[in-house]
Amino acid sequence: MGASATTQAAVVFAEDFQAYASGSFLAGQGGWTGDLAKVNTTPNFAGSLVIDGQDQAQGIIPDNFSFLHHSLGGPLTPGGVTEFRFDAFGNSGDLGGSLSHNSAIGFASSATAAALAYWGPVGDISSLDPVIFTSGVEGWIFNAGGLTGNSADRELVLGGFDSVRDFAVVIDGITMEAFGIYDFGSGPTETTHYAITAAQISLIDDIGMFFDFRNGNGQTTTPRGRQFVGAQFDNLVVTDSLAVPEPATFVLLGFGVVGFIYTRPKRDNGV
Repeated sequence: MGASATTQAAVVFAEDFQAYASGSFLAGQGGWTGDLAKVNTTPNFAGSLVIDGQDQAQGIIPDNFSFLHHSLGGPLTPGGVTEFRFDAFGNSGDLGGSLSHNSAIGFASSATAAALAYWGPVGDISSLDPVIFTSGVEGWIFNAGGLTGNSADRELVLGGFDSVRDFAVVIDGITMEAFGIYDFGSGPTETTHYAITAAQISLIDDIGMFFDFRNGNGQTTTPRGRQFVGAQFDNLVVTDSLAVPEPATFVLLGFGVVGFIYTRPKRDNGV
């Protein structure tokens, strides 16, 4: 591991959903709070238990969003690097089924129940801007706007559906930046880095997940002729380290079969 200080990252949170019964609601178990969303086994993760945003039969009242939270035990502080890693599956419908959309996972604030820096599937990118984007193409979006206060602080990455993909959200309290990492099979790649402040870092004290289980959403046919559903998430790990990384060589600890290596960062020219 290339770093100017060799400090092993401490795991401050880990969740693989294996302790829960398939078909059970996650809220109320294992320290999770919030709305209804189910843990299910799925062939997409080789029969493993996951939090299943693709299960529309949640028994939820119409027009309801589902937010789930888990405390990190206190707010983050500058001076270290905090990394949230997870596996995700988004369905394009090309292999059957519905189209993953309208769900998210990342760092959140318990005070506002808001997602601050997160990844989410975009099943039809024309929904972001029909003038710029062509219907019929899916991708994943990293959004740091809830943390920075700038709605433009987001990056769309095309592809990454129909297979389990590796993601991370990184809060770097040394360089004072937030960014994402993704691996769609060609190696880990970083998103744009967005400038953050110590006050913004201290807002983070939760892991948050969001799913859109509204009846209307589940029954809406997209321009691709498929219904919208959420994504599936598994192998959630948050680590915190005071190690100072060397440029482009900081290695994120792996979880399960997941491991990331930092690539050369892209800087946001607007910061």
